[in-house]
Amino acid sequence: MTKTCSQCKREKSTSEYSPNGARLRAACKVCEASNKRQERKENGEHVRTIERNYMQRNPTARDRRAAKSKEWWDKKRADGTASDLYKKHNYGLTPEQIVQLKQLDPVCAICKRSTTLHTDHCHTTNVVRGRLCVRCNTALGKFGDTTVLLHKAIAYLEARSKGALESVPAEQSPHRHSRSNDLGR
Repeated sequence: MTKTCSQCKREKSTSEYSPNGARLRAACKVCEASNKRQERKENGEHVRTIERNYMQRNPTARDRRAAKSKEWWDKKRADGTASDLYKKHNYGLTPEQIVQLKQLDPVCAICKRSTTLHTDHCHTTNVVRGRLCVRCNTALGKFGDTTVLLHKAIAYLEARSKGALESVPAEQSPHRHSRSNDLGR
């Protein structure tokens, strides 16, 4: 059985329409989703408030939505596409670009050890730079993704590789305490 969508004017199977009580909605699921996205874009906060209020008044609807979402994500995790969907949504990568990125960096681009990798990107432009392990990615983030601070850190490490207090004997070092001093004796 078929029905013509009130928006796209295409004839589609009735399975392509959401129920509306005992009948079917006038617009197909694709057009409904498009309308909802457009409405969210134009009236985002108002729409979220209406949905939030509805979910608070209808705990079974909230539970149903949460269960459906969990089921969907569990399926995506099981077939290995969850992280690809995240990359597509957050960075606008095509499936081909995701495959290319995985081939480009099979191990961490900095330490070359870890194979558990995360997508590294510029927080200003959102451009993907490569794949890094958590440790290296976090380190770059701690330095604010700036090469100036990284160069200063390298200079610091090189200058202090033998220790800052090599000329001060251990007994005179202000940071070296005996146990008796720690206890106030």
